[in-house]
Amino acid sequence: MVRNNFYFKLWAILFLLPVFAFTSCGEKTPQELKQAAAVMRSMMKAGHLSRSAFYVAYPDGKPSDFVNYIFSDIGTAEWPPSDAWADEMVREQMRAIHKPLMPDGVAFVPLQADPQGGMQLVVKFDDEKGVVILEGYADPGQGPALSEEVKLIKVTPDPVAKVFYHSNVEMGASDSSF
Repeated sequence: MVRNNFYFKLWAILFLLPVFAFTSCGEKTPQELKQAAAVMRSMMKAGHLSRSAFYVAYPDGKPSDFVNYIFSDIGTAEWPPSDAWADEMVREQMRAIHKPLMPDGVAFVPLQADPQGGMQLVVKFDDEKGVVILEGYADPGQGPALSEEVKLIKVTPDPVAKVFYHSNVEMGASDSSF
């Protein structure tokens, strides 16, 4: 009986040790990357898209158009305030409308990771699937710490978005980044 108990314990240790090692070694996604992804998801919600000039600039907008637009002159004007400079009033306003602030220390990068950059959220697309792909890198030399796909929904732009768009184009702002 003692001998069987020994082998059982040995088996349990040999079997469970790799399981515990595997689960405890997994890196956690930094909160800043989660916040960065939340910012991008927020900009892809119906309420934001209807007030955005995106569907004015790209009436048949695809995910590739969205990524192109969101990094353009006009698109970046629609980004939320930065956590780095927001005062308490701005923070309270953003909480009231359930919108995340741009996280401090995270770069937003279109299409591919910047190998020289630090923490970053790479925004890609897959037009066939109709999704915008978000990849978060704590270290661009490693694989993504966060990866998700967000479906791009179709909405009708608000009339104010049309005025905003045409006014910005008249002043020379671009609706394209690549």
